Amino acid sequence: MKVYAGHVVPIRGLDDKFYDVSEVTIEDVHAWEEVFLKYIRGWLEDCVKRTFGSSPSKDPSCPRLLADVISTMMKAPLMMEPIPGYLLSPSMVYAFWVLTRMWSDVSKELWSGGVEKAIKVLDHARPILLGRGQDLMHYRKLLLRVLEKIPADTRPGLNTSKLYVHLLLTSALAYCMGKSRGLDERKLQVLRLAALLHDVGKPLDWRNHVAKSVEVAKRILEGLCDEQALKDILELIENHHTPDNLKGELRVLGNILRDADGYASQADRLVELASDVIAEALKKHLSSKVSDVKAYVKSMLTGSGRDVWDFWLNLSGEALQEATKAAVEKIRASSTVDIPGAEVSGVLTLLLDIRGIQGYIDKSEDLAMLSTRSYMVDLVTIYAIPRVLYEHYSVPPECVVYAGGGRVLALAPASECRTLTPESIKREVTGSAVGKAVESLGISLSKAVFNTNYSVMSIELESRLALAKRTITPREEPWKYLGFEKLCDVCSSAVATREEGASKLCDECLHLLRLSDELNFKVKWGELQPFGKTPNETWGFDWKCARQGIIELIAGQELEKRGDKCVPIGEMLNIAILSFDGNLMGYFMARTPSFAIAVEKNIRIDVSLKEAFRKALEVVHDVVKEVESQLGNGNADLEANKWASRCALGLLYIGGDDCQLAAPSCLAIPIAVIMCEEFYSNMGGAASLSCGIASAKAKYNIWSLRLASKALLEDSKDDMRDLMYKQMKGMLKAEEGLEGSLSLVFVDGGVLGREPAMTLLGDARSRGLSLQPYKANVRLMDYRSIARMLLLLAGSQQTTSLTQAYSEVAKLAYIVFKLSRDKDLRFHPQLKDKWEVAKRCRDTVRRIYHAVNKVTGWTPNNASRLVSTLVASSALAKLLSSNEKKDESLRFLREVFVDIIGNEQSSAPLYDIFLIVKFLGGGAL
Repeated sequence: MKVYAGHVVPIRGLDDKFYDVSEVTIEDVHAWEEVFLKYIRGWLEDCVKRTFGSSPSKDPSCPRLLADVISTMMKAPLMMEPIPGYLLSPSMVYAFWVLTRMWSDVSKELWSGGVEKAIKVLDHARPILLGRGQDLMHYRKLLLRVLEKIPADTRPGLNTSKLYVHLLLTSALAYCMGKSRGLDERKLQVLRLAALLHDVGKPLDWRNHVAKSVEVAKRILEGLCDEQALKDILELIENHHTPDNLKGELRVLGNILRDADGYASQADRLVELASDVIAEALKKHLSSKVSDVKAYVKSMLTGSGRDVWDFWLNLSGEALQEATKAAVEKIRASSTVDIPGAEVSGVLTLLLDIRGIQGYIDKSEDLAMLSTRSYMVDLVTIYAIPRVLYEHYSVPPECVVYAGGGRVLALAPASECRTLTPESIKREVTGSAVGKAVESLGISLSKAVFNTNYSVMSIELESRLALAKRTITPREEPWKYLGFEKLCDVCSSAVATREEGASKLCDECLHLLRLSDELNFKVKWGELQPFGKTPNETWGFDWKCARQGIIELIAGQELEKRGDKCVPIGEMLNIAILSFDGNLMGYFMARTPSFAIAVEKNIRIDVSLKEAFRKALEVVHDVVKEVESQLGNGNADLEANKWASRCALGLLYIGGDDCQLAAPSCLAIPIAVIMCEEFYSNMGGAASLSCGIASAKAKYNIWSLRLASKALLEDSKDDMRDLMYKQMKGMLKAEEGLEGSLSLVFVDGGVLGREPAMTLLGDARSRGLSLQPYKANVRLMDYRSIARMLLLLAGSQQTTSLTQAYSEVAKLAYIVFKLSRDKDLRFHPQLKDKWEVAKRCRDTVRRIYHAVNKVTGWTPNNASRLVSTLVASSALAKLLSSNEKKDESLRFLREVFVDIIGNEQSSAPLYDIFLIVKFLGGGAL
C-alpha cells in the first residue's frame, strides 16, 4: 500500500524543491528500523551491561534505565553541534547524565560538583556513545528523516502528525497521568516503555500495526529486563486499543495508555480543520451513491475497523496526494483557537524562560569568555533545567518537549509540582547542576493544565509568563557601589571577591574563567574534526601554544612557533563577525496549529541552522582544495582542513534560530549567502534568516566588532520586515520572495563599533551610494540579490544548482584573497582573470565615487541621491565608451547599474560594490 505524509512545514527534496506531500519509501522504513533495532537496541545493551553488569537485569531500576535511554537517544542527538568530534554539546551532556548517573563506578560527586567535575564523565560515556562503530552524525540524519517522513496516521490530514512525536507525547502524557494517580515506580516505568513503543511497528505493517509493534518491541527489549516486566509491556502494547482485555493492575495501566494515546492523537490530528477540504478533494473519486460527502469522509477520518481501512485502500495514490495537499494548505492557513480542546487532569505544561541572557553574555569583551557564556546559557537551558526537573519534579526526558534558545517547554505530573518555583529551580541549577558560573541569570515560570488544543494552551502559557515577568521583585543588592569597592576586572559590574593571578574577580567570572579553557577553544582545538583532523593535528601545535594568536589564525594568518608561544606572521588581515537571526520567528511559531507541528518546527529550526553551517564548511573545504590543487599545491588537503577549521573554531554559538561566528573576511559573504539559503531550503521555504557582517583588522577590539555585527543584523531585519511579513502571509509572487537578507560594513583600519558602522551605512544610503540590505537569494536572484552580484563578478551567471552557485561564489572569494596576498600567483593562467576583474572593479568604483563627490559634496539630501546616480551613470558610460580593452569589470558594473537603476532610479550602489570587493580581498586588497 502507498502511504503519504503531509508537511505543514514543507520538506526539501533531493532535487532542492519543496514538497507539501511525500510518499513514504522503503528507504524511510529502513531508516525507522535502523533507528530502533540497530542504534537504540545497541545503546540499551551497552547501558544495561555497563550499569548492572549482567544481562538480562533483574534490578528493579532497569525498566527506568531502558525508558530513559530510549527517550533520550530519540531526542538528544538531534540537537548536537554541527561539527563532528565535539561531544560537549549541552544536549549530549544531558545524555551523558542520563546514561551514567546510575553507574556504580561514576562517583556521584562528578554530577554534584557543578559542570567542572561533570566534564570528567565524558571519558566514561564516550565508549557507549561511540562504541559499535556508531556514527552520531549519521544517526542524527536518520532521526531527522523519520521525524519528517513517517506519519502517525496514513489518512489525509491526519498524516501531518508524525509518529516520532506521537510516541514521545503519548509516553509523556501516560507517565504524568500515572504519576499523578499514585502508581508505584515499577508500574510507571512499565507504562513508560509500553507508551514509547506502542506504535513502533506501524511503519513496518500499517494495517496490522499492533501485532507488528509487539514483535518489534520484543526485539528491542528482549534479554534486557526481567521476563515479567517484558511480558507486561508487550501485553500493554497488544491491548493499547482494548484495555478491557487486560486483567488486574494491567487493566489500570492499559486504561491510562489508551487515554494518553487518545489525548496525544486529539492534540495532533486536526480532523475539524481539514475534513471539509479533504471531502472536496475526494468528491470526484467517490461513488455517486454517497449522498453527504462531507459527513461520509469525516466518518472515515474519525472511525476505525475494516470498512475504514477498505475505503482508504481503494483510493488511488493520486487521490490520497490531492487530499493530503488540500489538507496541508488548509491547516497551514488556519487558526485552531476556536476548536474545542480537552484538558488532561493531572498533567501540567511548564514554560520556563531564562532572563538576562544578553546582559550575561555581554559582560566580558574577551572572545573566549563570550563563547563560554553563550555555551553556559545553552547548558542551563538544555542540560541543567531538564536535569533539575527530572531529579526533583519527576519530569523524564520525553516530557521535555523542547529546550533551546533560553526556553524550556515541558509536561509534568501535577502532583509533583506543588513546590515548583523559579527560585527552587535557580537554586538547584546554581548548586549541583552547573554551579556559580550562571549566578546572574534569572528564571521565569508559567504553568497551565495540558490542553489538547495547542493554540489555547500556548496563549495561556505566554500570557502567564508575561505577567510573571512584570511582577518580578527586584533583587536587593547586598551593598551600594560608592566607589570604594573594587569591581571585577572581567565584567566590571559585580564586586570583586577573589584574586586569580593578577586579576580581581567576582565569583561568577572566576568560575567562568576556569571553565573557559575547558569548555571552549581548548576542547575545540583538541576535538573538533570538521573533516577528519583536529586543529591540533592540522597545525601541529597544542592549544597552550596557539591561544595567543587564535584571532589572527581565524582571520586567515599563519602562526609560527617561537619558544612556547605562537605568533602571527605575514600581513595583518581582516576578521569578520557574522550574526544570524530568524525572521519573524515569533509570528512563524504563533501560527502553529498542533503540538506535533510545534515540536517539529522547533527541532527543524535548530537542525536547519546547524546543517546550514555544516554545508558552508563543506563548501569552504572543497573550494580551497580545488583552488590549491589548481595552484599545484601538494598539500591541498591540509590547506582545505585549515580553512574549514578556521571557520569551525570561529563558531561562537549556534542554536535555535540564532548564530554568531568569527570567520576570515574573504569568506564572510559566501558563508552568509550559503547559510541563509540553506536554512531557507531546509525549512522548505517556510522561514528565513537575516545576517549582519562587520569586518575590521584582527588586532582591533573584537567585542566592538560583534556589537557592530548585531546592529547590522537588526538593520537587515528591520528594512526587510514588511517583505518578510507579506511572504509569510502568502501575499508575494514567487519571484518576489525573500530567502535571506544581509547588511555589511568593512573597514581597513581602526575599531569598528555599533555607532561607526551604522553611521557609515547611513551616510552611504542618504547619498544614494548604498542599497543595503541585500537579499541572500540564490534560487530567485533579482537586482537586490548579493549572490547575483558575486556570480556576475565571477563571470558565472549560469549555474545549474545551489551547490554550483555556492561553489562559484566561494571560489571567487578564495581566489581574490589568495592572489591579493601572494603576488607570485597573479599570473596564474586559470585564476588571474577573477582577481584582475575584482581589482579593476575596486579601482573603477573608487574613480567614479570621486567624480560623484566632486559634484554632490558631503551633504546628503534627496537631490544629491539623484545627482549621485546621474553622475555615476555618466562616468560609467564614459568609461564604457572608451573600453577598447574589453575590461570585464566594466561589464560587471554596467549590468549591476542597469539592474539597480532600472528598479530604484535614485541609487548607484558604489559603496556596496566597493565593500564586496574589499571583503573578498580579506584585508589584503
